[in-house]
Amino acid sequence: MSIIHNRSRAGSALVVSSIVIITIAGMAIALTDLTIGRYTEQKYRQAQVDLLAATESAANETVNWMKNNTSVQDALKNMAVSSPGYPKAESSNSATLVSSSLPPSLPAVFPSLMPKGSGTSTYTQGGTYTTSSSTGTSGANSAGRRNACSVTTKVIKVASSANPSVWDGSERFIVYTTAESGDRTRPDSVRRQRVETVITAVSTTVSSTTTTTTTTSVPTPAYPFTRGMFSLNGYDFKGAATTDSWKSDSNGDGIADTPYNKPASYTIGGPNSHGDVGSNGVLGSGAYDTSKVHGQATPNANASLPNVTYAPPTSGYTSVAAITANKTLTGVGGGTTVFRTPSVVHKNKNTLTIGGSGTVVLYVDGAFNVGDVVFAAGSTAKLVIYQNDIGGKGASFNAQNTIGDVKNPSRFLFVTAFSGTGSNEMSLNGGANFSAVVLAPNAGMKFNGGSNFFGSFVGKDFSGAVNGNFSFHYDESLAGLSWGSVMKDITTTSTTTTTTPTLSMLAPTAWNVRSVGYNAP
Repeated sequence: MSIIHNRSRAGSALVVSSIVIITIAGMAIALTDLTIGRYTEQKYRQAQVDLLAATESAANETVNWMKNNTSVQDALKNMAVSSPGYPKAESSNSATLVSSSLPPSLPAVFPSLMPKGSGTSTYTQGGTYTTSSSTGTSGANSAGRRNACSVTTKVIKVASSANPSVWDGSERFIVYTTAESGDRTRPDSVRRQRVETVITAVSTTVSSTTTTTTTTSVPTPAYPFTRGMFSLNGYDFKGAATTDSWKSDSNGDGIADTPYNKPASYTIGGPNSHGDVGSNGVLGSGAYDTSKVHGQATPNANASLPNVTYAPPTSGYTSVAAITANKTLTGVGGGTTVFRTPSVVHKNKNTLTIGGSGTVVLYVDGAFNVGDVVFAAGSTAKLVIYQNDIGGKGASFNAQNTIGDVKNPSRFLFVTAFSGTGSNEMSLNGGANFSAVVLAPNAGMKFNGGSNFFGSFVGKDFSGAVNGNFSFHYDESLAGLSWGSVMKDITTTSTTTTTTPTLSMLAPTAWNVRSVGYNAP
């Protein structure tokens, strides 16, 4: 009986041992499966982290590339607006509607993503990676790769103002950065991650001020009678010729009320001492002799004289036969009465008398050789004579008594286009009083004998000298008398302030991370 009992106990132990072994084996298998699953899960998580890090680092690099490169910003500014539905874009004439691949190669700027090695890692712009360690994997962060993942990036513009030539803060961009890991021959191993970043252009206004100076030559009124005597060519004062001044219109009301009265003495710059002389040429020493010229002598004045052209009217005038004897011309009313004659050629002491009122205008087509010119008693008229340019000697004043009104030189204005010089020049022959305003910018002038001249005389030249016993009394009231026009340069300066929007910064304003499928763009 005891033998049978022992065998039963041995069998029971064997059964128990088998059960334990089977249980332990099951537990080992289960533990192994759990370990392998957890390892696979950990490996997936690591790959996902690597993929996400590659995507976000490439996105950061692209944003920095946009922010820090002027040439890139210029391209972005001029980029056409496209649909945000990447990668499909709406139609546009711009070749840069969607960037082909911006940037062309991603710079390696994140050392934390470099492959591990025993040496120092260096990189160059454009993605070339080198390491002193032979164990490093240079392909990990080369162009188009991050963290052993391939990366691509594209930039499109989704909003802009109507004027793409300036930054105005309305520009919006989307940067699509995609990273991919795995083997494309094994689709189940491929994982893709995308970061979509919205970039907002922040602009500021820059003000610039432009100053423009413009010089324009325009006709302006000419005031040629600001001196007693003026000649384009230089001259000198000789003999007993003198100058001084007075003002016929003492209170400036347009009425001559003060006749000339020779002062007992002269003070430089004082009353009666503005008998100024001038020339665009050189003045001789006599012009500076203060005992002769009681006024300022101005050489090389560079003054512009009005052009004198003969332009008689074609109608509205009274024709007068050639004047060869005494003649009276009468002004009617307070307006202008116009006459026209072929010539004025006086003999001996013939007189041209001006009567009536208003302004009497006489056009002389030919020679003007006049004796006396007087105003009739009671007449308030003024006289203006225009003479044509003729050949030979065709202009002279042969006064023996009076030419004009000695109290008011402005009553007689003689304007001539005559251009005779040398032996054909104009002449003022000796007489008593000559009172007029003479403008003869093309003619020479010869003074003969002695007389008193009241008013202002402007000519081309005075035959090199003012000689004889002439006394020139400049009427200061004539300084404001204008005739014709001269071209003067008028300089104007304008300041324009322009405000131009300009780019201040490109700032990320939205960030989205998502997984994309194997065949997604």
